[in-house]
Amino acid sequence: MGSKTRLTLVTQNSSFEDPLTVHPWDKLKDSLIGELTGDDINRLLTLSESKLGAHYEKLLNEESTSKCNKFFHCLEDSLGEDGTVRYLQNLMGDLNFHGDSGNVNYQELFLLYEEEKRDYISKCSQLGLEIDPTFVGRQNFIEQLLQILHREDQYKEKKTILDN
Repeated sequence: MGSKTRLTLVTQNSSFEDPLTVHPWDKLKDSLIGELTGDDINRLLTLSESKLGAHYEKLLNEESTSKCNKFFHCLEDSLGEDGTVRYLQNLMGDLNFHGDSGNVNYQELFLLYEEEKRDYISKCSQLGLEIDPTFVGRQNFIEQLLQILHREDQYKEKKTILDN
């Protein structure tokens, strides 16, 4: 009996927790950008005109090399990260968009991203950490995390003393 391998966006070089790695959202965007042809991005722009608002006309005249990145940036400005993820998940499903010669279903990747982000936020919540997506820098988050780790170390020390 073979074991089923679970698809994940969190890898050694990409995680929600480690600020020294690529964030999974950035990894997902970069992956999609790598798969899009000029025709694909123009089709996405046309289908996304109502979501892009005033950005739409500017993006049409943009150079193809920066059009994809600016497309994501404009969507995030209009919809926020969560809204952009949901929108692209639906759009990729409607287009039945696959990458890697048909091996990667991007609708499933956007669903997976949402699931992994929810799991991460849930874990942080269980630890008493609040994730503020608008906070620039991570000093408060790091301080909270260090307090939790310090408490765990103290608990382990007390347990070791009691066990002996």
